[in-house]
Amino acid sequence: MRSWQQAIAQPRSPQRLLIGTACMLVLAAFALSVAVRLSAPPAGGAQRLTGRPAPALALPAEQSGRLLPSAISLAPAHGHPTLIVFFFSLCPHCHTVVPAVRQLEGVYAAHGLRVLYVDSPAENSGIANAYAARMGIMSPVLLDVGGEAAARFGVRYFPGIVLVDERGIVRAAWTGETQQAALRAAVATLLPA
Repeated sequence: MRSWQQAIAQPRSPQRLLIGTACMLVLAAFALSVAVRLSAPPAGGAQRLTGRPAPALALPAEQSGRLLPSAISLAPAHGHPTLIVFFFSLCPHCHTVVPAVRQLEGVYAAHGLRVLYVDSPAENSGIANAYAARMGIMSPVLLDVGGEAAARFGVRYFPGIVLVDERGIVRAAWTGETQQAALRAAVATLLPA
């Protein structure tokens, strides 16, 4: 009986190496297909709210490391449309979407667009504030403690973006990396440029 050291030390035939390599490639392809399928956002989620009233919620908020004295409502304020951005500081897509939203905010804020940034329930306020500072978010960051807002808005993947019109009806929702052109077109339907 051979020991495992002897089995490893013995050279393998080219045919056995080829079969082993083929098996490893098949397993790697299968694992990759499973990973892609699991990472793709499922149909539904926040999109299921389109055309329906947005959930009425108010969340605690922090700005510059200080908890604000009152919660901030996710409902449209004073009849203005609201863009709600759910983010997670470790999300690579958030690193491109948040700056795109900030640019839209700069263009449409004067026309009444309200943008709310909601941090993932998996993070604490220190992480949320550090991310906001790094990304240049000047407005308060809402803290989704317990994940109620993400659950009620159907956000399971980040970033999750929800556009609510001035009457409180969800007009559009996106998950994952979203092009600024798509966001701008949706916002433009609710506000003049």
